[in-house]
Amino acid sequence: MGPPQDYRQRLVGDFRLGSTRRAPTSSFANRKESAHETTRCGHRPRPPGARRPLARPARLQQGRARRRLRQQPRHPEAAAGTAPGPRTHPCPGQLLDEVAPDFVVVAVPHHAGREVVQECASRGVHVLKEKPFATSVREARELAQICQDGQVELMVTLQRRFNPIYTSVAGMLDQIGTPFLIDGQYTFHTDDPGAGWRGDIRQAGGGCIIDMGYHLIDLLLWYFGLPNRVIAEFSTTAVPGGGYDAEDTAVIQLGYDDGLYGSVLLSRWVAPKTESLHVVGTRGRYC
Repeated sequence: MGPPQDYRQRLVGDFRLGSTRRAPTSSFANRKESAHETTRCGHRPRPPGARRPLARPARLQQGRARRRLRQQPRHPEAAAGTAPGPRTHPCPGQLLDEVAPDFVVVAVPHHAGREVVQECASRGVHVLKEKPFATSVREARELAQICQDGQVELMVTLQRRFNPIYTSVAGMLDQIGTPFLIDGQYTFHTDDPGAGWRGDIRQAGGGCIIDMGYHLIDLLLWYFGLPNRVIAEFSTTAVPGGGYDAEDTAVIQLGYDDGLYGSVLLSRWVAPKTESLHVVGTRGRYC
């Protein structure tokens, strides 16, 4: 068999794409050959001076239907002012009593999560909580005990653990020998790193480490386990006079007794957005 045909050489109708074969004889017989007689993609050429044919009726109808659809509101009830608004409740307990769910996704500011989890556990409702798990070690232990007493499952949204990009790292690390150096970085820029409750350490429990840095730190714990030594330096000076006390930037040094060590840079002020993890081993490196 010869080499496979390029996809551009496949037959289209009776002609090949890009060929210069003459079109079949049409009713306009005996006209002189010209460049107008070449064909591409199987379209029969129009005779010189002929007008462009009108679109098919079906295409016209489709075009009109699309225009009507664009003109119609996506939510007619909202346009008419008859759509019900979002239901609000003064407290999580009232919402749970009214809806009686089996499972709840808790995505609230950090300081408000504890109350919602407590209300769910007291009613036997399982919880998937947006990170962080808690705002302090003490609160984490108390929440774990509350859910254990209520016999409910409490999970944290760490979606990278279900992403094939990150789940495949363990197999790749086996190919670089014994890891001895880690370099992690997760940064992006926001104009006001202390805006709202995120800038108040009493409400947020911390800044870039417990917020966006939570994901990268979780990956390091997943791949390498808890470090034996941790040294961290924080900064709240990216915006002079910003009035916030939750760190906008942090540099963390990690050390393991088996000779592995590394550093992590986290920031919600440093541009451009970067998320990277470099691991150096005795037989190579992973990036």
